[in-house]
Formats: sequence, C-alpha cells, structure tokens
Amino acid sequence: MPRLSSGTDRGPLCLSRQKKRKENITPQYCKAHERPVSSDEERAVADAGWIVFASFHGGNGVTAVGGALSEDGMCRPDPYQHFIFVRGKFAGTLAPRVMRARSDGSLNKVDFTGPEK
Repeated sequence: MPRLSSGTDRGPLCLSRQKKRKENITPQYCKAHERPVSSDEERAVADAGWIVFASFHGGNGVTAVGGALSEDGMCRPDPYQHFIFVRGKFAGTLAPRVMRARSDGSLNKVDFTGPEK
C-alpha cells in the first residue's frame, strides 16, 4: 500500500496537525456525506488524516486523489490538496501548499491528456 511521508511543518503533508483540524472543524452533517475509500491510493490519503473527496485514475498507472483537511459549512473541501500516485507509489502533490476554495490559484480540475492532444 502507498505511504505518505509527514513532510515539514509548513508543507502539504504536515499530518499531525491535519488530523486534529479535520476532527475539530468539519461540521457533523458533512461527515454523513463523506464517501468510502475504494483504492490503495485513496486509503493512503485517508490513513494520513485527509478526507478523500475525489479520485481520478488516468492512463499509464497515474492516479490523482483529492483530499481535504476539513470541510466548510457548505461541505466543500477546505483546505485541500491533490496527491499524485504513479503505479501505486506516491509521487507528489499538484500544489506546493494546501489550497483553499475560492482563493487565487486554487485548483478546481485535474485532467491528464495523451500525446495526441
């Protein structure tokens, strides 16, 4: 199963603080809508304390998993990150830091295209 490292205190994978934030901030009614994990990559993200909200399995063994530290009052992921796995191994994140909804530079779509595009 893929494993995520803990990173640094300011990096996107500061796991010890993230678990506490998720439990304290996510409204109870949002937890009822959280989806179960369905792959080893999603399980690695969830086991690291993130709420899995999206997953994309592309070609060549590339998987992108969206994870949130908590959810806002409208159950939107906030803050969040997208984790990339290649053939089951953690390869990195799509942003250098966690992103916030409706903020400048926040990622809202993950798409991988082939060489013909």
